[in-house]
Amino acid sequence: MLKKFIITVFGLGAIGLYIYFLVLPTPPCSKPVTYGIGTVDTRFGITKDAFSSAAREAVGQWEQAAGKHLFTEALVGDVMVSAVYDKRQEVRDRLDKMGVQIAGDKESFTALQKKHDALAAAYDTAIRTYETVYARYTAEDALYKEGVARLHSGSATRDDSRLLETKRLAINAMVDELAIRKAALKEQLLSVNALAEALNQSVQQHNTAVDDFNTVSGTLPKEYEGGLYKSAADGNNTVAIFTFTSHAELVGLLAHEFGHALGLGHVEDPHAIMYRLNLSNTGRINETDVQALKLLCVLK
Repeated sequence: MLKKFIITVFGLGAIGLYIYFLVLPTPPCSKPVTYGIGTVDTRFGITKDAFSSAAREAVGQWEQAAGKHLFTEALVGDVMVSAVYDKRQEVRDRLDKMGVQIAGDKESFTALQKKHDALAAAYDTAIRTYETVYARYTAEDALYKEGVARLHSGSATRDDSRLLETKRLAINAMVDELAIRKAALKEQLLSVNALAEALNQSVQQHNTAVDDFNTVSGTLPKEYEGGLYKSAADGNNTVAIFTFTSHAELVGLLAHEFGHALGLGHVEDPHAIMYRLNLSNTGRINETDVQALKLLCVLK
């Protein structure tokens, strides 16, 4: 994070004393970055204290590597860190309930793809069944309304009245059936979409050739955002953590985003915390990260 300091230069000229103010950027790592813990969504199943502890563990790695104090936790800091629950974590929670694990090998991908295709086929069948029931309901409802109109006009017989009551009960039963089927369809669609996301993540996280997996529908995003650091012109910088399933992953994500807060960019080592994709499952910085930090902070 760059701040500014002022160098005052005095000069004496023919006219008098000149004072020059040079505003220069603060060198990286010359002053600790203050950070505060913002909102931690309870749906992550983690307390704010536990989240804060993970943040301290993350910054501690950078400080140990630098051999100096780099961060200070405060109620309100230059960087506010939050856990934001959205579709990304919702999908992972659903995958967890389904017992789906994301792996990078092609065999695992193929197994995921088969499961996705089977669920998608079942969903299509359920849609067709729903449409059939709905069409039958529409036809029966139209006949019922015609019978009611005859009843109101006085042209219906007593037998017609009994038949109408029977038809009304049948229509109500179809309405209940449609409601149940609609709820089930929603759940099926969420599961299909979750598996599609798992397929996409398998490709993204493990840098697998997309051409080998071109049956996945939709455009694959280039990077999967488990977290995001945003630098603001007004100094109200933020770190948002979107999805994690373990303590190690949370610490790794926080370490990555705190690295950006220091001024680090991405590195090319796929095993490093500062790699552009979240591939590390250790939650620890590695030698590539350390060397990048030393270069940034001009450390020996």
